Amino acid sequence: MRIAVSGTHFSGKSSLVEALSEALPQYATVEEPYNQLQDEGYEFAELPAIEDFELQLERSIENLNESTPNVIFDRCPVDILGYLLAHADVEAFDLDAWLPRIQTAVSKLDLVVLLSIEEPDRIVLPVSQDAVYRTTCG
Repeated sequence: MRIAVSGTHFSGKSSLVEALSEALPQYATVEEPYNQLQDEGYEFAELPAIEDFELQLERSIENLNESTPNVIFDRCPVDILGYLLAHADVEAFDLDAWLPRIQTAVSKLDLVVLLSIEEPDRIVLPVSQDAVYRTTCG
């Protein structure tokens, strides 16, 4: 199975992926696109631009297209799409151009686990995080 753990930032995705990886040792895990790109030396703007999110979306699609069975993904293209659609410069994002590729990639997933924000929210956000943006994208 190809499983994606999806949700806004600071919702517990990485913690769940780690727990699933321990419980399912035969599964490979794929880190979220932001971390992959950062590990490769890409420098994101302090306030990510549309181009930063498009690059993450591209990587997320590639991850799914190149995957084998028995993979757990930390995020999927729909996560990145949420950030793009909530971005202040959303008019610079061409959804129609991306949508077929997103749909094809997401169709390769067998299960998407959505972690929503609890009410009341039990996760304490670092001061550097924008709580309103977190709920807008989730």
